[in-house]
Amino acid sequence: MDGKILAVLAVAIIAIAGIAAFVLLNNNNSGDDSDEVRVSVISGDIHQIAVHVGIEKKYFEDRGIKVTISNSTNGAGVATSLMNGDANLGFLGAPPATINMINNGYITSSSITNESKAYNLVARVNSEGSGFFVKKAVLDDPSAAVPARNGTAFYTVSDGAFLVGPENAAAWGGLVYATPGTTSIQHIQLLSIASQLGLKVAMYTVNTSVNADTIYYVSNLANYQAIVGDKSISAGVIWEPQYQRVIEESPDYVSLGLTNDFFPDHTCCVIASNVSYAKANSASLEKFLSGYSDAVSFVVKALEDVDSDDYKWLVSFTKSKVPGLTDQEVKESLSNITYLYADGKDGNLSKLKSDIESLVAGLKDVGALTKDVSDPAAFANLFVNDQYLKAAVSGNAS
Repeated sequence: MDGKILAVLAVAIIAIAGIAAFVLLNNNNSGDDSDEVRVSVISGDIHQIAVHVGIEKKYFEDRGIKVTISNSTNGAGVATSLMNGDANLGFLGAPPATINMINNGYITSSSITNESKAYNLVARVNSEGSGFFVKKAVLDDPSAAVPARNGTAFYTVSDGAFLVGPENAAAWGGLVYATPGTTSIQHIQLLSIASQLGLKVAMYTVNTSVNADTIYYVSNLANYQAIVGDKSISAGVIWEPQYQRVIEESPDYVSLGLTNDFFPDHTCCVIASNVSYAKANSASLEKFLSGYSDAVSFVVKALEDVDSDDYKWLVSFTKSKVPGLTDQEVKESLSNITYLYADGKDGNLSKLKSDIESLVAGLKDVGALTKDVSDPAAFANLFVNDQYLKAAVSGNAS
């Protein structure tokens, strides 16, 4: 072959190799894994429907973000995925998120002790959105406006809220309750009610004799099939839309009330980001949060107008993500959830910090913490990090 041709080919090969190297280096700039974001969510839980909307509506793709979803049974599973590095971001309840950081010692009142294992709360997902259910067979009158058992009401209604105290203990005590997991917000809410009632709490095992001074639980019943298939339980608490399925489809159960009724405006799910991932991939995280905020805005706007095409699309899309639901179950579920991503238009999470501070005290009271938190406010300031969300909503997501 002519020497000049060989020389030209050599130059071309070198140029192509150089371009390839340039592309590879830039695709991995600042630890960015080609802008792929691995996200862990809870299966069968429409608290997190906005992230799926964001994927379907291409809010993430339009920002150069590829979102890969993995499913967990409950918040504890999501937390494990984050701590093990299997997921970059996770959607989970505030209680399991908090419990895992404190009990593992990854975040204290003074520092983040292990950035590869620790995660920060970087956005909200929703407030409210779960419900308590009870078997008709244990009620004095299943059609009563306020459910009662043993001649005792389960709660007192005051200014629209459901209040419980020692005077309601005879209704709640001696029953076996289903919860989706021992660190779930629903389980923690059951423990809180037990504390207000002055009742003890114990895990139920088959053939255990029950006492009226104790609330019993069976955990990891996280969906309709698991709940109706467990014949040992008489009541329980679960997230939407599984709650709607229980009270709408099962002939055995009726509603005891929404968690919104017992705990008005309570913090529910949050978005957590592995600390090391966030530091190395801040641009990707901010782009994700920018897309997510747009997805939440779409959902909120759709829910404001039930006659709109967007609402009809949202109902249909939600049914496709959680098979087996009726239109009515989806509509009721969506109406019981307050979707949000921040505490202010600037992306601040100031109320979430305050809520986490209060939550730490509550978790301590119900015995969910194995390590002490000397300064809950300082812990909350380290745990909740709104810098990425502020950048995302300001339009500065790079």
